Amino acid sequence: MTSEQPTTAWRPALLHALLPTVIIFGLMVYWYGIADRYGIFLYYHNHTGTLSDVTPLGPATLSRYRMSGLVACGVVLLLNTTLHWLLGHLHKGYDPPAWWRIWCVSAIALSLGIPAITMSLNSPVMPLGVALQIVACTLVSLALALLPTHIAARNPNKLVWLTIDGVGPMLMLLTLNKLDLVVQWLRNGRTQFVAIAALASASGLLGLLAMTALGRILRRPAPTTLELLLSGAIWAYLLMPLAHWALFTDGYYYITDAANFFSASIWIQLAAWAVVGAIVAGVTALRTKWNDRAQNI
Repeated sequence: MTSEQPTTAWRPALLHALLPTVIIFGLMVYWYGIADRYGIFLYYHNHTGTLSDVTPLGPATLSRYRMSGLVACGVVLLLNTTLHWLLGHLHKGYDPPAWWRIWCVSAIALSLGIPAITMSLNSPVMPLGVALQIVACTLVSLALALLPTHIAARNPNKLVWLTIDGVGPMLMLLTLNKLDLVVQWLRNGRTQFVAIAALASASGLLGLLAMTALGRILRRPAPTTLELLLSGAIWAYLLMPLAHWALFTDGYYYITDAANFFSASIWIQLAAWAVVGAIVAGVTALRTKWNDRAQNI
C-alpha cells in the first residue's frame, strides 16, 4: 500500500459531498435567512390549541428548528439517491465512495456553516445551544440520507425491495411512540385516534408478514435486521417529515412539530424503538429460517 492511497480514496468523496452540502445550505439559508420565519416555523401560531409555548424560542418552535434538519436531509435523500441510481444505470462500472466518507466531508462543512447561518441571519438569531442542536439533528439525519448511495448505484432492485419492506417498521415506529397520548385521547373522547394508531401498528406488522411470504414465494434473500430497521427509520424520520412539509401544509410549507414523529417522553420513545427492533429481529429470524428450509428442499 502506498502512502497516496488513503488520500486518493478521499478525493471522490469531496466531489460527492458537494450535492448534499449545497442542498442543506441552500434550504437553511432560505428557511432561516430569507423566508418569513412566522410562516416557516409558525411563530405564535397555536393552531391545535395544545401547544404551551409557540414563541420563537419556545419548546414547540425549538422542535421545529430541530426538525428542519430532518426535512432538509429528506430532500438530500431523494435527490442523492436518484442521482446515484442514474449514474449506476448509465455506467455499469460506477462505484460511488462509501457513504461515511461523503458524510465526513459534508459534516465538516455543515458543522461550521449551519451555526454561521442560524446565528447571524434574520431575527431572532439562534443561540449557540440551539444552533448546535440543529447541527446534531442534521448530521444524524444526513447519515440516514446517505446510506442508500451505494446500493442505489450497484443494486437498485434490492433498494426497491428494501424501500417497500421498510413501510411496516415505519408504521410501527410512528404509532408505538404515541402511548403517552393514549390516556389523553381516551379522556378527551378521541377514541378514533387510539383506533387509528392501533390499526396502523397492526398494519405495519401485517405488512412485514406479507413481505415475508412474498419473499419466500419469490425466493428473495432476507434483509438483515439492521437493514430493515434503517429502511423503516428512513421512512419515518426523513421521508414522512419531508412529505408533511411538501404535501400536507396547505401550500405554506411550514416545518412540522417534532411531536408528530417523536414521543414527548424519552422513555416511551426508547421503548418504542426497542419493541420495533425486537419485532423486526423476530421477523428477520423467521425469514432466514424459511430461506434455509427452502434451500434444503
